[in-house]
Amino acid sequence: MAAQQPEVSLSPSIKDEARSIACVICQAVYVPSLRHEHLLLAPAALESAFMGMCHFCFRCRRPACPECWDDVHGVCGRCGSESQLPFRRDVAPLSSQLVTASRQAQLERETAALLPVAPLVCITPGPFRRVLIEQRATAPIPAIVQSMVSRPGWRGTTQTIPAVKIDEMRTRPEAKSRRASSFRRIASTLLSIVLVMLILLIVAASISENINIFIASTLHVDIRAEIAYLWQLITQLF
Repeated sequence: MAAQQPEVSLSPSIKDEARSIACVICQAVYVPSLRHEHLLLAPAALESAFMGMCHFCFRCRRPACPECWDDVHGVCGRCGSESQLPFRRDVAPLSSQLVTASRQAQLERETAALLPVAPLVCITPGPFRRVLIEQRATAPIPAIVQSMVSRPGWRGTTQTIPAVKIDEMRTRPEAKSRRASSFRRIASTLLSIVLVMLILLIVAASISENINIFIASTLHVDIRAEIAYLWQLITQLF
């Protein structure tokens, strides 16, 4: 059961002499930014702009400004302190240190993204700013960083390059060997093309007599006669 809260004002206090407004929970003081100086013309507009920046705490039923609102637990910093919850940090058994650090970084980025467009700026931070700074100073190192640091051979961001012996390095091939290799490839390609053409001519001459006559009149080679003569020699030998 939630503890009973003392009688406090639910509305932020407006200081007429400085035209500023203070949070009722952490007493952080806000003033209009340079782009929203028109809020100084009416106290109601200043209070409305401040309430638009605040979050409503359902535990104490008071508006919490960005300085004292705990996004992680969904309550104001005062209620979180009474419940013994770390300010803007997950409880240790619920999440790992790495998740907590990433969540904290995400909250900081979101807060920084909202500051340039916020109608009010904080000129006097509340006590929870000091709590947040102390938590950052005493935050434990994430487990993944500890495992990297404790790894054998860890030297931070620098890495040692093993020495390479000159004798073990592959020497650059000479120009003659490259030219010889290129010549062998070209010769092999040409011989393969000639062999394929001869096979095609022999097959075509064996199938068609007209092609055989054309080859005989062009190259003066009668392929069918040569094949018959070769076959006769083979039959005589065997």
